[in-house]
Amino acid sequence: MDTLTLAVFAVLPALVIVGGLHDLTTMTIPNWVSGLLILGFVPAALLAGLDPWTIAAHVGVGL
Repeated sequence: MDTLTLAVFAVLPALVIVGGLHDLTTMTIPNWVSGLLILGFVPAALLAGLDPWTIAAHVGVGL
């Protein structure tokens, strides 16, 4: 696994932790956390080897 893949796979769980801690303390999740999670999904899915139809299905369920 190269450095870029590790970075992408480390950022998404870190954002979930940040969002969870912020929600725990203030009962809100900042929009920037949600936005970065949405933007980070596609590169992470491609690096994980998901095909475009599977990614589209995940995006469709998320909407």
